[in-house]
Amino acid sequence: MPSIKQVIHEFQAELARISFEEARLEAELIWMKILNLSRAELFSYGHTELKDKKKRKAAMSLLNRRLKNEPLAHLIGSKEFFGISLKTSSKALVPRPETEIVVSEALEILKGKGNHLIADVGCGTGAIAISIAKNSPKTQVYALDISKNAINLATENIRLHQLGKQIQIIQSDLLENLPRKVNMLLANLPYIPTIDLPFLQSEVQLYEPLKALDGGINGTELINRFLRESKSSLLPKGIIILEIDPKQVKEILSLSSMYFPASSYKVVHDAADRARVIVIHTNISSSPNGTN
Repeated sequence: MPSIKQVIHEFQAELARISFEEARLEAELIWMKILNLSRAELFSYGHTELKDKKKRKAAMSLLNRRLKNEPLAHLIGSKEFFGISLKTSSKALVPRPETEIVVSEALEILKGKGNHLIADVGCGTGAIAISIAKNSPKTQVYALDISKNAINLATENIRLHQLGKQIQIIQSDLLENLPRKVNMLLANLPYIPTIDLPFLQSEVQLYEPLKALDGGINGTELINRFLRESKSSLLPKGIIILEIDPKQVKEILSLSSMYFPASSYKVVHDAADRARVIVIHTNISSSPNGTN
């Protein structure tokens, strides 16, 4: 009988053959899922013989699905984001590492502040909302998404992390059902031009909800609407933190200047040095009707 260490090596070789960059890590995560072990336990039991044929068969099933480009997060049912584990499925986009920049920027602004209201618009799995709530206990969060499937998944994750008192989940087309004005709007909205969708990686095209990626003709259709609606959804001196496609910086800054003439901004780059997040200080002094 092969040992756990040997089957991990076998899976790594199969995944590497298809050019998965993190073949070793993915092999380990598959076996951690099947054997219900932590990573430390997996290494500790490395020389243990794997006698359970049912577990080997189940692991092979996951491997074969991964070799067909099904996202690993769907196979193991979870994804780590900003140091927390989130349930994942085809109901919503798998959280990406780049989106952690949105959380980091928001937490930096919230540091040392009192009670704040924020909204996570297009919340998906709830990754941003939950990360903010976990790290900023005095902040009240609204998590909004138009998709009922995403709302259901985000609700599961909010319950998992016992944040139901701090996060209110709302089905909403952008800001339509936001119950009150907030200090900060966070958004990772669809920003891929419709024409580019057929050229996405197969694991995205085949297994993730394309509606959560389709940004319209030029990729900024929803972002434009969001910025326009933000004017009546922010408290004075409200802030917007928005994940973007690097190619859209100029257009989005132009839209920001149009809707918020007194605004200032910061462009934040990702690990590959691509413009990925825009922080907009709207500098609104009062609401459009003259009241705060």
